[in-house]
Amino acid sequence: MIPICLITGFLGSGKTTLLKNFIWENRNRRIVYIVNEFTPVDVDGESIRSKTDDVISIPGGSIFCKCLVTRFIDLLKQIPERFSIDGQEIEGVVIEASGIADPRVVRQLLRETHLDKQFFVSQIIAIADPFTLPKLLLTLPNIRFQIEAADTILINKTDLASPDAVRQTEALIHEINPDTPCIRTTFCHCEIDLLNTEPSGRETAGTLENCSNPNFSRIYIPNPEISVEKLKSAVLPISDAIYRLKGFLQTDDCMVSVDFSGSGWQIEKAPKHIQNPGLAIIYRPEDQIKIQTIFTKQ
Repeated sequence: MIPICLITGFLGSGKTTLLKNFIWENRNRRIVYIVNEFTPVDVDGESIRSKTDDVISIPGGSIFCKCLVTRFIDLLKQIPERFSIDGQEIEGVVIEASGIADPRVVRQLLRETHLDKQFFVSQIIAIADPFTLPKLLLTLPNIRFQIEAADTILINKTDLASPDAVRQTEALIHEINPDTPCIRTTFCHCEIDLLNTEPSGRETAGTLENCSNPNFSRIYIPNPEISVEKLKSAVLPISDAIYRLKGFLQTDDCMVSVDFSGSGWQIEKAPKHIQNPGLAIIYRPEDQIKIQTIFTKQ
């Protein structure tokens, strides 16, 4: 039996950072990583691919929505044979779910497809951002569902948030899921093994989502001709409308990775293999005209 760890958390909370940490710390283990992007272009998967070749990308929605679930199941079925080397079986699968995913259906999905004969859910980890969680819980049901389903919750970015904000986040989490341990982290550093050898035992019930989500819209801008500073200036007046902006920009010196969410900007040099600049933006549907007017002019 192959353990699966599912990582959830809203856009920008730190899922990819946790994944990168785990890949580095377990670089000598046979582990397969699945990266699920809500945007139609594989931004996080490209970043992860610089750390390991054992990665599968599934962009274009949530693996727990009706339009992508068949592809997800098919890929999961292929993993044991596809990634085994010289008879050495893989040790586990770590899945970074889309930031809008409802993970409550995952165990039921394994049972209904009979994949529970090959895989089991070792644990579900949710990552919470103190800057955004209080507001998100009021507007987006799936954030509550992620906390309900979690076996462990990381309260990330505690170096940036105030102590009161961290305590409020912890209190909100325990109102929803009183028994789940919370771990306070910076850059998602924590000493936990994502792949337990036994099932977690937690059982939650959910349903597959529809392919379109009325709470989110998305746009991808290939080859944006805009500097980092001009991008920041463009985002500033509409920052409340943007849930997540991420991608790659070409500067005079190099390609850079840009990432914007409710807790601010993260800008760093992009992996060497990244060749094509582009920006993926997830935003509130009611602000579509505003977003498109600004970014299609770039």
